[in-house]
Amino acid sequence: MAKFDGKFLKGALGPVVFRVVNGKQIVSSKPHKVKQTAETKKAGSTFGEGSSLSRQIRANFAEGILNLHDQNLHDRLLSRLNVIVNQCRDKKTMKYHFNENSFNSLINFDFNIHSPLKKQLPSEPAIVIENQTLTVAFPKSEHPAKLKFIKGGYDCELKILVRFYRLKDGLKTRYNAEQTILVEKYGNNDLSGKEFPFAIPNGCLCIVSMFLHYSGEFGIINSKQINPGAICYAGETQGIFEENASFLWSRMDKSFE
Repeated sequence: MAKFDGKFLKGALGPVVFRVVNGKQIVSSKPHKVKQTAETKKAGSTFGEGSSLSRQIRANFAEGILNLHDQNLHDRLLSRLNVIVNQCRDKKTMKYHFNENSFNSLINFDFNIHSPLKKQLPSEPAIVIENQTLTVAFPKSEHPAKLKFIKGGYDCELKILVRFYRLKDGLKTRYNAEQTILVEKYGNNDLSGKEFPFAIPNGCLCIVSMFLHYSGEFGIINSKQINPGAICYAGETQGIFEENASFLWSRMDKSFE
């Protein structure tokens, strides 16, 4: 119902709404509610769960990202995850079915698109999974496999972070598994044959990320322009999860049943 205050009409009248903005009468169409179909609600639910997982990944690897990601990181990561969760969700039962290859599209995903990790590495590391151990391994070479340095950098901390997610239970490991190595520009700068093993649980999504933190005379010199870090591996480990005291778990925002 619209009311006249002696000068202006205010409120709704039929299909229109009367408002006053900066001393002028404004007339606009009355907003109407859009009825969501069952399919629309399902799509919205799937999108929300993809968005939740995107937030988890960005937060879990924050210590490597250093808040030096590109401004489109959220949209880029969410775009890939939405494709994954849509492909892995049964449209009739709305149940998720993940396998070891479901998250392949996350491999080599850079957290800063302006600073690709592979440009700084002498070679792409291999991921070997055997006997509940995941190993990040640089290929052996007859010649030194040297890391590329940036201007002003004297040494570099190569940091590998691993996180596990029990998607159906809505749980994640409380802390990252971590290994680091200090690479010196004029000293120890040969990654040939270097291996980094990690114990892994069965039946979990495993995400492995690698970061390069360069240091100069006064500390870390990474920036929004140069901050190499990427996902090296993402996949479901084989087998059925069994409780293991080696891994501590905390609750996620969503579960993917």
